[in-house]
Amino acid sequence: MMASWTLFTFDRTEYRIDVTFVILFGWLVVSALVFAGVGPAINTAVFVAIVFGSVFLHELGHLFAAKAFDVRTTSVTLHFFGGVASFARQPQTWTAENLISFAGPAVNLAIALVLLALVGDLSYEAIRLKFLGLRLGIVDDIIYVNLFLGLFNLLPALPFDGGRILRGLLAPRIGMRNGTLIPGYLGVLVGGYFVLSGLFRLDTFVAILGAFIALSAWNWVQWAQGIANRPGGGGGRPRP
Repeated sequence: MMASWTLFTFDRTEYRIDVTFVILFGWLVVSALVFAGVGPAINTAVFVAIVFGSVFLHELGHLFAAKAFDVRTTSVTLHFFGGVASFARQPQTWTAENLISFAGPAVNLAIALVLLALVGDLSYEAIRLKFLGLRLGIVDDIIYVNLFLGLFNLLPALPFDGGRILRGLLAPRIGMRNGTLIPGYLGVLVGGYFVLSGLFRLDTFVAILGAFIALSAWNWVQWAQGIANRPGGGGGRPRP
């Protein structure tokens, strides 16, 4: 298991940073410095800070939603793929599971929509410039990052929040096993697509991200294959 460090503890929750985050941050900034210069390196550092600040707020969304259902969050860890909130116990109902899962993307979408309403720019020209890799300013970066995080995490595939929500909707109807296998296999397909896309475009980060998604989804599939199916019922705890 990769190393991680505790940054601080608040209200019995440890806030941690994984070594993969440090590696990614250093790799992106140093690459920009070597190949483009100081200015682009600073821009890259600011952008990465925006991304992981947004991920941190995403995880706080899960934390506060869990607290509303009397589920304590033991730790929040940032790593290269995003973040993970770990709970002292599992939600006891599928409704709680779904609302806790939705809370993270909801925070990102709320941030994006509020800023967009105030000062943002989603014009065709702004979107075109963004896809060309040009920075539009810190506020616009925050809007785009949070829109992406919110929508991306709602993909109906594990390990994304959308996959957990789909699982929460399916499991009470078709059983824990099948309700988990469907978003699990979808996650494997999504991860495989990212791997192939990264290899085709010679984009190492996208390929590694895809492998991480596929492996995480496959762990869910293996877990589901090891339990008895319970058609028509929730069958135990919402998460393994």
